[in-house]
Amino acid sequence: MKTPNRHKWDGWVTFAWLLAGIALVAGIFLVSTMGMMEVPERDFLGNVEMVEKPNPIVWSAAIGQFVASLLLAVIFSMLNSIYQNSCDLLSTHQDFDQEGRGSSVGNEETKARVAAKGKGVTVGYVNDASPLFGLVEVGHVILAINSSEVSSVRGAGQCLRDGSNRVAFLDHQGHLLERTFETEGKSSLGIKPA
Repeated sequence: MKTPNRHKWDGWVTFAWLLAGIALVAGIFLVSTMGMMEVPERDFLGNVEMVEKPNPIVWSAAIGQFVASLLLAVIFSMLNSIYQNSCDLLSTHQDFDQEGRGSSVGNEETKARVAAKGKGVTVGYVNDASPLFGLVEVGHVILAINSSEVSSVRGAGQCLRDGSNRVAFLDHQGHLLERTFETEGKSSLGIKPA
């Protein structure tokens, strides 16, 4: 599966920010040229004087166009960021997809492909006190803990964090499974490799 281009929408984001900059410059130009108007006012003696006051229509148009274009640029940037994060997640998990997620590839063939690439730890023993007891069994291949690929039991143990953890592994049928388990403090995985 081909990973999408994460920079696909960068041009539109740049255009939106350019538009916001142009709106700022145009707003400053409008306010500086037409932002003030002369209004006749009577003083307490009844004399009419011309007084300069802000032109509310010009000021509101200048501020409104800048705020609208700024909002557009922020929304484009947020959507682009979400798109790029999705592309990154897709590329991170692409290796698991290539190893037969959701398919019923024979377990020995799948495990052989994973082992040939140096990925994962084949479980040879699970201690009764292990946080993985009941989740993984002898013969399962642990691929990742907390989205970090593992290639040794020690490396898998270093991926643990206090509280909730997530393990990705291949079962006996070669299906990729993910399960959540809890650990406290500096727990050991309590497994031995095959």
